[in-house]
Amino acid sequence: MPDLNEIIVKKVQRSERYGFLSGFFKARESLFLCLSDLNSLAQAFEMEDLMNLLSGKRYAGAIHRQADPRDFENALWEVYFEELKVARQYLDDPYLTTYLTYFHSIIFSQEEIAYDEIAQKQFDQRLSYWVALSSKGTPFTRELSAYAVDRFNITELFRSRIHQKDEYPFYPHGNLPKSSLEALFDSRFQHLSKEILFSRWHAFFDNEKAYKSLSFELILRFEYFWLDLIDSLLESPMREPYGINYILAYFLTFMLEIESIKRHYLRLKFGLPSYWMKEGSGR
Repeated sequence: MPDLNEIIVKKVQRSERYGFLSGFFKARESLFLCLSDLNSLAQAFEMEDLMNLLSGKRYAGAIHRQADPRDFENALWEVYFEELKVARQYLDDPYLTTYLTYFHSIIFSQEEIAYDEIAQKQFDQRLSYWVALSSKGTPFTRELSAYAVDRFNITELFRSRIHQKDEYPFYPHGNLPKSSLEALFDSRFQHLSKEILFSRWHAFFDNEKAYKSLSFELILRFEYFWLDLIDSLLESPMREPYGINYILAYFLTFMLEIESIKRHYLRLKFGLPSYWMKEGSGR
């Protein structure tokens, strides 16, 4: 694990130093999937439809590796890492690359923590390190980490209720205190504390007030809402003309797009039911 103090000492304080890269990536925003592309993804019924869409995009190389899900996903991420090399080439900033690396391993690499105590401990350490890194960054990184902590605490509460366990991990430095979340679940989403009311979680829990029991569909809707929440947090920094916030948001948007493509690929590859995919806006 990199030394946090060393990274912070080396962190570039003047955002103007990011001007060249910000301009470079601003010009490349057109390479992201547009709304019509996202709609086409959602409406694809055959794998051929998905591949035809990707053939004209920067992920075209993944088409030749569509036979195996792991190879296909790796091909998508290779495009991301090639772009990240540009940032590393022109900006030697350990904060940028360390932050993105930990975000990816925390948000999009969760398979290993399910029921493995050693992996869970490693996850705790990674999350704690990323939160500390976020606290030394900007208001944007601090807000993003707080909502990530909320997401994991809510997920752990879902797990504890499904498996009828009184004890469960609760991570510090989120927006929502443990007492508020427990009261929320005890009341079947009827009790919305002030912390929830004044957070971005309010819309989800308010919409789910009618739920009668925990179900796969409810948890799935929560995961889709969480991805939309990240997307909404990226809107403001993506509008910034330059700076570390913009560059981080650019690559986080890249991650969300890859995850969206992957989900649609898996839906078509394994014939998953339509409710497995989100219906609505967002990536």
